[in-house]
Amino acid sequence: MRDVKIDEAWIAGAHDYVRQYMLGTIRTQQETLAQCHRDIVEVAVLLVRRYRQGGKLLLCGNGGNAATCEHIAGELVSALNHDVERPGLPALPLSQTSSTLTGHANDFDFSLIFERQVEAFGQPDDVLIGISTSGSSKNVAAAMRLAQRRGLHTVGLLGMDAGAVSEASDLCVRVPSRSTQFIQEAHMAIGHMLCAFVEESLYTEATMPRLAVPATEAG
Repeated sequence: MRDVKIDEAWIAGAHDYVRQYMLGTIRTQQETLAQCHRDIVEVAVLLVRRYRQGGKLLLCGNGGNAATCEHIAGELVSALNHDVERPGLPALPLSQTSSTLTGHANDFDFSLIFERQVEAFGQPDDVLIGISTSGSSKNVAAAMRLAQRRGLHTVGLLGMDAGAVSEASDLCVRVPSRSTQFIQEAHMAIGHMLCAFVEESLYTEATMPRLAVPATEAG
């Protein structure tokens, strides 16, 4: 392993990298707000309606997007805002069972690992969220297409590039970036907002979601 020389020039470069990265994150979030806020609200309305009618949420994605799926599902099964007393909400990330994923990929085809689980768990009026930074993940697109045929509602969380996942989405939020990191960060913020809409709308008297951060942080 090459030894990194930690000198003043390296430290100065590191400071500049941090600054540029954070500015990129801020810019992406600002552009997402400007361009995607209506789409985010449409998805929130869909989720609230489907949960009120007894539906559930399925989520699928690869790599870091799989982690985002599991994070969003965890907030719904557990709780986003601990001040809200509620039961767990049914949310299933299709990436969490390694034996199912590796077994089906080995025996059949990796592009079908999520489609098979939609077949197993999906019911009409459930919602499937497919997360893909490229918009072209074959296994996500296959799951979305099957979900549509089975009467599920499909939502794509994507970057700015359209693709097969977008084509199979009833609703779509396309973060205006081609940077994987910035897209994934925006997806996580969107996921938290969707959880807040669902939690507050179903289990509080609030007319709109409250920002679930301590007052000292909220200012």
